[in-house]
Amino acid sequence: MKDLPVVAYHFQLSPYHDFRTLRYENDAVVDPWVDPELLLGVDSVYYWRVSRDDGFGWSEFSDPFAAFIGPGCCVGFADDVDLSGAINVSDLTYLVARLFQGGPPPPCRGETDVDGSGLLNVSDLTYLVAYLFQGGPDPKPCR
Repeated sequence: MKDLPVVAYHFQLSPYHDFRTLRYENDAVVDPWVDPELLLGVDSVYYWRVSRDDGFGWSEFSDPFAAFIGPGCCVGFADDVDLSGAINVSDLTYLVARLFQGGPPPPCRGETDVDGSGLLNVSDLTYLVAYLFQGGPDPKPCR
């Protein structure tokens, strides 16, 4: 029998392996990317699990997975998008390729959030152009 399409996922995140306390829960996840809007402690371990709704009901939760939260890769300001060590036109080129031509994912997601909005979009590109060529404000600190 063919697998049924997934309608939504139920995602849980906990600092405890038995999920006695949840740090984040969402039962309406439709994208394969979950980005809890909360800061997780650096040098900490979190556990997560997921179940899926195929339109006929929820499956059992998966076995728990552990994730170690290490220090972020973004250093200082979100600006060196390609991690070359300098803010320059190559960072703009990287953003254009990613946004409009399906370029590779960023090596450090925090570096691409130049405007501090939490998203990679045309606003980041505009912000970086203003900074490089028009004396615009410094890029925002890493999140």
